[in-house]
Amino acid sequence: MHLLHVAGLLLSLVIYSSALPRSPTVHVAESTNRANITNFLISGMNLTTLPGNLVSHHTLEFEFIDPNANGNSTICNASWITAPNGTNTAPMSYVLCEATAAEGFFQWQFSAITSLTSFALRFAHEFSDPVDYPPPYNMVEYFSDANVTLICDDAVGLCCHNNGTLVAPIDWISD
Repeated sequence: MHLLHVAGLLLSLVIYSSALPRSPTVHVAESTNRANITNFLISGMNLTTLPGNLVSHHTLEFEFIDPNANGNSTICNASWITAPNGTNTAPMSYVLCEATAAEGFFQWQFSAITSLTSFALRFAHEFSDPVDYPPPYNMVEYFSDANVTLICDDAVGLCCHNNGTLVAPIDWISD
C-alpha cells in the first residue's frame, strides 16, 4: 500500500511539473555547422573627412550585400566627430542601415579603431529564411567581423576608400 501511495505522489508530481510554464528556447549555432553559407560582401566603402580647428567631421558609407538573402543589399552610413582632446563619437554600437524592401534589417558598428584608415567593423543581417530554418525559427541573423584598411586619395586623408570588395566571413548565426 505504501508503494502505491509513493507511485501516486510521483505521478502527481510529473503531471504538475509538465503543466508549469517553460522558459523559451533560444537556438544559436556557429556558422561552421552549415556548408552553404556565403560571406557578406562590402563594396564602395568611402570615408570622407571635413577637418576643422576644434573638431573633424567624418562620414563612412558602403554597400552591404548578403548573398544568403537572395543578394539583398542596402547602403550603410554614419557620421561622427573627432577632436584633438581625444573625443571620438564613432558608432561603437549597432547602426541601422537604410531600410530595404525586403523583410529584415542590416546593421553595423565599429568594433575597434586603430586609425581612420585602419579599423574593425562588425556586421549583422536579420531576415526570414524559411528554407533553412522552418517556422517558427525562420527569422535568422548572421554576424560577421572584418578588418578594414583604407587608402587615401590625398596626404591629408580627406577622402579614403578600399579598393575592391571586402569579404566579411560569417562568424555566428542566431535564429
